[in-house]
Amino acid sequence: LLAGSEYVAKYNLGYEVPNVRYVNCKNDQPSIGSGGRGASRPIWEKIYNHYTQRRGIEVPYSKEMADKVRPEGGGGNYGPNSGGYDNLGFGTLMNTLDQEYIPTCPNTSINPEIYINDSPDPIKRSHITVSPGDNIRLSPTIDETGGSWSWETKETTQPITIRNIRKSKIYRATYTNACGVQSTQSFSILVHGDCLPSRIKVYLSVNKKWHQTNELSVSKGETVSFGCQPLHGKWEYWVDGKKLPEASCIVNKTMTVTAKLTNTGGAISTQNFKLIAE
Repeated sequence: LLAGSEYVAKYNLGYEVPNVRYVNCKNDQPSIGSGGRGASRPIWEKIYNHYTQRRGIEVPYSKEMADKVRPEGGGGNYGPNSGGYDNLGFGTLMNTLDQEYIPTCPNTSINPEIYINDSPDPIKRSHITVSPGDNIRLSPTIDETGGSWSWETKETTQPITIRNIRKSKIYRATYTNACGVQSTQSFSILVHGDCLPSRIKVYLSVNKKWHQTNELSVSKGETVSFGCQPLHGKWEYWVDGKKLPEASCIVNKTMTVTAKLTNTGGAISTQNFKLIAE
């Protein structure tokens, strides 16, 4: 939550932030969206006062946003649409703490590293897409000693290794430092193909007119173009066991076309449609 808040605050303040292309079964987002960037919402007092004033953790970008928005109004003061009511507001009134808390033992900062197939070079982030059968090592790193580790998978070592991975999963490690204060690091691992196949809708075009149908009658010699949905993913079209070179064909005889979609998560769907030559 803290990392996400700092990321959103930093971006909305106009700073550059890192971004990794996000792909799942239905979406492919190569870059961060800029719609609504810089908009104010009455949430930052709660974050700043909880983490800095209460727990002693510095949140520089959330603090800068809190300073910018203060005093926070109510939800209805930030636009008439649903976005204006994302939070009830009045955070300056409801969440302000007068004195900063100085902890005798703060929690420990954890940095994620992921190794794939015994590579010596780590990927320094907490989420990654891998291929089925890959071996991965999840290694949360810290700058201190003397504590203990535990994982939701019951391991108690600092790094853990998952061999021949087949299923997507979130792995969580908890570090308890010498003072007994806990920190948690999550690793989100997406296995390519481990997602639901997409539902295919068939759209066919003749003479620049589109039809949503699985069966279309056309005159012999007509060219039919295919525009199946969803748009994201890799499309192939097959007739009589042969792959068509493009998303169209000339109909000289009645034929069945198989549309094959490999979606952005790697799952495969197929849908047959019939072209009737008259």
